[in-house]
Amino acid sequence: MFEYLKVLGSYTDIRGSSGRAEYWHFIRRNAVLILLISLHDLTEFPLNQVVPALMDAVWIALMMAVNPIGFQLMPQLLPSLMGASGPEIVLLGMPERFVAVMLALPTLALTVRRLHDVGRTGAWVAVGLIPYFGSVLLAGMASLRALDPPPSG
Repeated sequence: MFEYLKVLGSYTDIRGSSGRAEYWHFIRRNAVLILLISLHDLTEFPLNQVVPALMDAVWIALMMAVNPIGFQLMPQLLPSLMGASGPEIVLLGMPERFVAVMLALPTLALTVRRLHDVGRTGAWVAVGLIPYFGSVLLAGMASLRALDPPPSG
């Protein structure tokens, strides 16, 4: 929990680098937070559609956690991309958007630091403005190993 609060507190620091563990712990906690907030939306689905809607909610929460700004650029594409049929899958309510906006600056700063760690400039974060594909590309780059091994000692 301390690491999470440390990242939240360093939301203006884009210098330096962040390791994979720090990045993915922060993203995981954000995804769980967004998923928990969006669970109330699942009560609107018939019983036979709860599992697909839950799977979509997990995917949406992860994408929103990785790229909170780029993901919200074109949310109207979500039902067609997820293959929604029947009731419209609306898992982007105001509470989810509020949390994503509140976490946007810390996430962007952490992503820039993570990109520095893998040898990319912070400008690569602009790839996240490409809806959906940008989130996947940023997650892929964040999963790379650091270029230089950390100093031992």
